[in-house]
Amino acid sequence: MEHTRVEEQYLVTARKWRPQRFADVVGQEHVCRTLRNAVQSHRVHHAYIFNGPRGVGKTTTARILAKAVNCESLTEDSEPCNRCSSCIEISSGRSLDVIEIDGASNNSVDDIRKLRENVKYPPIKGKYKLYIIDEVHMLSTSAFNALLKTLEEPPRHLIFVFATTEPHKVPATILSRCQRFDFRRMQIDDVSTQLRYIAEQEGIHIDDESLTVIAKKSDGSMRDAQSIFDQVVAFCGHHVEYARVNEALNLIDGELYFTLGRAIRNHDVASVLNIVREIFLRGYDMQECLHGLAEHFRNILTVLATGSSALIEASKVHRQQYAEEAQYFTQADVLQYMTIIMNTDQALRFAPQPRLRFEFALVEMAKLDAAVQISELLAELAEIKKKLGDTERTLISSDSTPVLSTASPPSRLKTSAASPEHPIKQKFPQSVENAVENVEYNKHCVENQGKVQQDSSAQPSVVLSYSSTQSTTAQRTGNTKKHQTATDIEQHWRHVVHKTSVLGDDLKTYCEQPDMVQVQYHDTAIHLYPKFGFIADALREKIPHIERALHAAAGQAIRVEIRLDNSGDAHEFSSFDFPSCEHSQNTADSSENQQQRSNGRSQETELPQPQGIVHELDKAIIELFSAVALPRRF
Repeated sequence: MEHTRVEEQYLVTARKWRPQRFADVVGQEHVCRTLRNAVQSHRVHHAYIFNGPRGVGKTTTARILAKAVNCESLTEDSEPCNRCSSCIEISSGRSLDVIEIDGASNNSVDDIRKLRENVKYPPIKGKYKLYIIDEVHMLSTSAFNALLKTLEEPPRHLIFVFATTEPHKVPATILSRCQRFDFRRMQIDDVSTQLRYIAEQEGIHIDDESLTVIAKKSDGSMRDAQSIFDQVVAFCGHHVEYARVNEALNLIDGELYFTLGRAIRNHDVASVLNIVREIFLRGYDMQECLHGLAEHFRNILTVLATGSSALIEASKVHRQQYAEEAQYFTQADVLQYMTIIMNTDQALRFAPQPRLRFEFALVEMAKLDAAVQISELLAELAEIKKKLGDTERTLISSDSTPVLSTASPPSRLKTSAASPEHPIKQKFPQSVENAVENVEYNKHCVENQGKVQQDSSAQPSVVLSYSSTQSTTAQRTGNTKKHQTATDIEQHWRHVVHKTSVLGDDLKTYCEQPDMVQVQYHDTAIHLYPKFGFIADALREKIPHIERALHAAAGQAIRVEIRLDNSGDAHEFSSFDFPSCEHSQNTADSSENQQQRSNGRSQETELPQPQGIVHELDKAIIELFSAVALPRRF
């Protein structure tokens, strides 16, 4: 008999701990304050519509409103007393003045017609008669239309309260006649606090991690949280632990996500596969696992973005773990992981083999390379470019020192180093405009700083000659190199062609054929006459490498000059030594050749012009540069 009495007295937590006052409603302060003020100021509307997710207190608030407007001894803060006969009858569901209707099962026109016939009767005991229609969006269109007139001009004693989870299905004509209140989704902290209070009143010991798991599982619904709480208490008894809660609800432990996250960032595919096997052995749902993993990386992303764990819905222990784990990830990496998870969640629903798709997604995440920010790449490229520029300037200043010589007899002229404010340019571009500009700049530097001094005994014209690989080491050390004859130069050239890989296979083949590339050997230079322009262009790109190889073989600098065969017009200007006396004669000799080149009518094959011929461009540059003649341009 005693056991039977206990069973009859038992109520589920959701009904036993249903709020009886506005102050007891959790998470809906904005609604409760408005309704309480309306009751206090006697400004109660004739129709309300309560919208919100399931289990957040819509029907409960409607019942509290019914008690408040009919309470016989209302408190000072407009709360129902819950002691008078009206409050007790409404709380127990026995009041004839409060009618609750299920809109899902009473949705026809006939049901609304009956309601219209009954609303004209005044309340039996209280001041107001309330109709609470739950799931009002389930009414048919005809039923809504039948309700319009009554809802627009109801009797003074009538109050309608509509509750719905889908307000977009309610016609606008109904919404416009009601005061709308939007109920919020329950926060995890609010649900945990309420469950802790209930557990203390029931004499149940439960830890914070268990409360957090239950609150997250309820998805913002207090009623669902209380139902899960009853299930956990039935499994664990009055002493509830976190591990047993996961076992009772078959939930994935949060530590598994941390372990899986560490395996992914460490690119440990073996550990990832072992974790997947454990997930399947325990019977966890794959999509639920993906959702949990997405939330795990979302929590890490919030820590990275905000620098705090305040936005994480988890226990304090797990918040601290997220703060520590976020140090090993970047935002770009986390976004890539979340993208893979979201794509897999969609593909998993239609995959013929879900496990393989699930494993493939996790392995893909584990093998994913770390993301690099574009800004970081640009910064690294800029740094490399800066270093290369410094290295090039250092090589130019050390290995491309200008060599000053006179036409006849040859001699060396002393020059002083150019100041940093006016450095002498050491390379001449191919275009004519840049060449003239280059000469003007060098002339300005020489005139201002007096870096070039002429020999007092003779007044020869100065020739400034450059080579991309020519070095003045012998000048600085005073060593005298062995004089190289044309035969020696030919041997060095053959050595470079046949014994080194400087030219490459294609150019090597062309240079071995005299009909493709003619070679003339001089004491300090090699003249190459390629038959076709594309060979000349390829050889021109190789000049620095060829000259370095010749320098290594001969022990001294040997110039390489490229000239076009069968044209009489050179791709490059050779080094020019201005003659000391017969200036006008050379100018006259060059006019005929200049005219022939400008008309392009050369019909026979002839060798390039000798170095003594002065071109019109050379004359212009010589005049601008005074005593300094044009260097070899490449």
